[in-house]
Amino acid sequence: MRYAHEQPEEARLVGQRGKATVEKLLSLEVIGGLMKQRVEALGALRAITGGV
Repeated sequence: MRYAHEQPEEARLVGQRGKATVEKLLSLEVIGGLMKQRVEALGALRAITGGV
């Protein structure tokens, strides 16, 4: 916290980079795509195993 207080511009830049990373990795589109892939994989597994 001291560093952020003493270096406010650097702290702001770090925060902006972190925000951009989170928005990129955890966007609705990305998470929705991952969920869709998982559901499709589970459906394929179910078809192969006969629903067991």
